[in-house]
Amino acid sequence: FQPIAGLPGWMIYVGLALLVVIWLSTALLQVPRHRELERGFDAHAHSRLVNSNWIRTVGWSLRAGLALWMIGRAAG
Repeated sequence: FQPIAGLPGWMIYVGLALLVVIWLSTALLQVPRHRELERGFDAHAHSRLVNSNWIRTVGWSLRAGLALWMIGRAAG
């Protein structure tokens, strides 16, 4: 993990941390809800799946913003 010239090293670690949060959320929150829903529709499980998916949505959005910021800094 060596930063690209002109990019602070912390950017790489923030991106990695966001990815870990996304993966943990997927494994620990979304996958179990999907397994519950495989057995048949359950409004409570569905609601928990939709609500917990915001963690991933925000994580991917922040990571995309960070990536764009990194590209902008590296190009400029």
